[in-house]
Amino acid sequence: MSIISEINSEFETHGSNSSFLLALSGGLDSTVLFHIMLKLDLDFSVAHANFGLRGKDSDEDEEFVKSLCRKFSIRCYTNNFNVLAHMSAHSSSLQMSARNLRYDWFYELIRKEKTDFIVTAHHLNDSMETFFINLIRGTGIKGLTGIDHQANVLRPTQSIPLDKIRGFAEQNSIIWREDVTNAEDRYLRNKIRHHVVPEIEKISSEFHDRFLDSISLLKKDAELIDDLVEDVRSRLFKKEKDFITISIASLEKIHSPNLIYHLFKPFGFLHPYEIEKLMAGRESAEITSEKYRLIKNRLILILKEIKKPSEVHYQILNLSDIHYPISLRFKKTLTEPSEISHFLDFAKIKFPLSLRVRKNGDKFYPGGMGGQSKKVSKFFKDLKLSKIEKENTWLLCDANDEIIGIPGLRWDDRFIATKDTKIWLQIEKLD
Repeated sequence: MSIISEINSEFETHGSNSSFLLALSGGLDSTVLFHIMLKLDLDFSVAHANFGLRGKDSDEDEEFVKSLCRKFSIRCYTNNFNVLAHMSAHSSSLQMSARNLRYDWFYELIRKEKTDFIVTAHHLNDSMETFFINLIRGTGIKGLTGIDHQANVLRPTQSIPLDKIRGFAEQNSIIWREDVTNAEDRYLRNKIRHHVVPEIEKISSEFHDRFLDSISLLKKDAELIDDLVEDVRSRLFKKEKDFITISIASLEKIHSPNLIYHLFKPFGFLHPYEIEKLMAGRESAEITSEKYRLIKNRLILILKEIKKPSEVHYQILNLSDIHYPISLRFKKTLTEPSEISHFLDFAKIKFPLSLRVRKNGDKFYPGGMGGQSKKVSKFFKDLKLSKIEKENTWLLCDANDEIIGIPGLRWDDRFIATKDTKIWLQIEKLD
């Protein structure tokens, strides 16, 4: 099959009538793909990321891409990135920072321009190099399946070897930009490209085909594992309002650190022994990943997304109903209610009111305790509230930050209505 037919079949699989954004560096592989997409008369635009890492050469790459697009009247988007600053801010490698920057931008472009797919020119040799890189660094089965799959990203040349792409370019007099750093051996990928893959190709003339067969089998095995893990996760992970609970007893029945690893990997927890230590440790202990918290609460683990701290103090300027951060209904009356213990004495309250979360040392005088004070933390503990419930329980305070009560749980004895009350205030928690 010709290279054009191979690439066309990939586009037809996803709908050749779709719109595409081609990541064009100006190098051999992406420039060849650019010309083939022209021949196939596809609806596409181009995106070029300039990382400025090779000075004048980087700027000339950008100008080459712009000139090529002008020649064929193709829409062209370019962007300059400070990859070194990104590396410093995110403590990531050069390659990872460059990858994250460009893909974030690509996804932003296709959303803005309502484009269907990002197209990259990754070829068979890229997958082989990635395979050996991950093999050397140590990886699981997914790391051996080549280039990662990403949503809305097409790689129509992924099964085509580089020498076939080069041959097409030479036969069709296609001009491209050569990255001089590709000839250097300071990067692991280049060492594999120059010294490992060529030697294996000498050993077996069928290496490319056998490699593709092996990758296909590995992908099927990875899919089988994913299905198994998802089945176990669907049974063990119980979705609550804004968090997930997992029975510790159910987890303890899993005698496979590998399965625990796969269950929690999507949430950034990569060390099963830390999860096992958490399960066996003291109550209310927790571990965190970049985006999630995993908290032990008695017989369960609570998995909750880490969110940016919200305001911890909300002022209530009038007695209209509120719905954030919790829903409260206010009702003031001059008529004595039948159950005055459910009402507050309006005259004892200094306005404006506010809602806030608990602070260290907070105490109040819970109704029904004979005027005895109690730390809010101890009150929560007596109610056996989970760590998440404690963090999401709001205190209603007056203008002096005195705790009027904990809506839905208990009012402070100092503010509860008595037989001498003239104006009664009911505050009802609606959710």
